[in-house]
Formats: sequence, C-alpha cells, structure tokens
Amino acid sequence: MIDEYIKKIKGENTLVVLVVVYGNREYDDSLIEMKDIFSSNGFIPIAGGSFIGEHSYTKEVGTKRPD
Repeated sequence: MIDEYIKKIKGENTLVVLVVVYGNREYDDSLIEMKDIFSSNGFIPIAGGSFIGEHSYTKEVGTKRPD
C-alpha cells in the first residue's frame, strides 16, 4: 500500500507538513501514522492538517460527497 512507498522517502532533519485529504469517510489516525513514519525516516513534522475533498480517481465512489 501507500505506506510502503512513503517508508522509502528519507529526510535529514527535514521539516515536513503532513496533509490528509478525505471525503467519503473519516481519516482515522492517518496523521499519527504519517507522523510516526516520517519521524522515523529523518523528518521533523512541524504541522498537520486534514482537508475535505472529492475522490480523484473515480466519480462512482461517494458521488456528490462531501456534501
């Protein structure tokens, strides 16, 4: 999944802003998981945010969501 790709990204005390986009359901603990992965790969998370958005790959899932 995407976490395997993200685990390959390396930083050297690099500042990072974590962003989660969701629409049809909640984002659970995605920001915490991203913080843990990026922190262990040499990044320093300085901010994080969650934003509502439409599905980008299909209009068949969650049509007209978020509403």
